[in-house]
Formats: sequence, structure tokens, C-alpha cells
Amino acid sequence: MTTNTLTPQHILDTAADILITDGWTQGNYRDVGGCRCALGALGAAAECDPTYSRTAAFDDAERHLLETIGATNVIDWNDADDRTAPDVIAAMRKAANLATAKQAATNDAAA
Repeated sequence: MTTNTLTPQHILDTAADILITDGWTQGNYRDVGGCRCALGALGAAAECDPTYSRTAAFDDAERHLLETIGATNVIDWNDADDRTAPDVIAAMRKAANLATAKQAATNDAAA
């Protein structure tokens, strides 16, 4: 898979899958046990490093997630004291659905 084929929908769904498989954490992109935070999972799914080598697909996926969660910063949202893994996974799935709906609307408008 190359970054050219990655859509925001795919990145968000894959990131949710990564959190389910590898586990979720706070305070680190990836901890020593392999658990990832929301941004770390997005980076893994987008095949990029969210700190040093963001891609357009990553930025689009992050924008959809931020819109879904009503926040301006994924790290702060992920690391909130009352945040849970199910919260993060559900938000990523919801953001993927939002991205799919927006893409469908764009395709319909272009047709």
C-alpha cells in the first residue's frame, strides 16, 4: 500500500483497528508495550510520523477527527483524564463515517 491510495476514511478506520489490536495509551505516541495514542494510531495508519513527516491524507483524517470530537488538538483530547479507549475508537469510526459522507457529497456535486 502506498500513501497515494490512503483516504481519510481508510486511515481513520485503520487507526481504530490499530487501537483495538495494539492497545491505547495516553502521554505517548507509542508506549513500550506498543499501545498508541489517537495521533500515534493515525500516523501508523497513514504510514507517516505525525511529528516529522505528515502527509496530506493524515492531515485530512486528523481534520475529520477534530471536527467529530469538537476539539482543536487531538493530543489534548486523547490525554484528557476522563478519556477512554472506547471513546477514542468510537470517535475515529464516527469521523470515518463523516469523511465517507463528505466524499459522497463531493462526488454527487461533481457528477
